[in-house]
Amino acid sequence: MIDGLGPDGIAARVLDASRGAVRLQSGYVYHYALAMLLGVVALATWFTIAGGAP
Repeated sequence: MIDGLGPDGIAARVLDASRGAVRLQSGYVYHYALAMLLGVVALATWFTIAGGAP
């Protein structure tokens, strides 16, 4: 129980996350540029809708 929630469990979750990240990496620059462009558009939309004030 302790190993499953502690060191072994955390190590397994990190391994799962790293495998997921490897799948996202294609090596093509235009994929990364598109992701950044979508992020900028999403951020601009957020600020436009929120009005820029807290």
